[in-house]
Amino acid sequence: MEDRKNISNSSPHKIVFDERKKGWITGVTEVIAFDEKEISLKTNAGKMTIQGTGLTLARLDLELGEIDVQGTIDGIVYSKIHGENRNKGRKNLRRWIS
Repeated sequence: MEDRKNISNSSPHKIVFDERKKGWITGVTEVIAFDEKEISLKTNAGKMTIQGTGLTLARLDLELGEIDVQGTIDGIVYSKIHGENRNKGRKNLRRWIS
């Protein structure tokens, strides 16, 4: 895999997986939850959910913003972090009411 030195929590989000079995992720700011079927992360690019079987966090370093994942990766989904753009709906509602 690539050299991972000098990567900080403010670094860009990046994912690298080998054969859907193991990989590493940068730009991680928080581990929201994990079990053997799903890992939920907060990253610089939004919420990231990894789905699979036998998933483990082989290494976690939030100072560097990195994790290593092992297991069988079946899917990766990105979504907005709950609470982002919360005021957008309020602004539209105010315009409609006014």
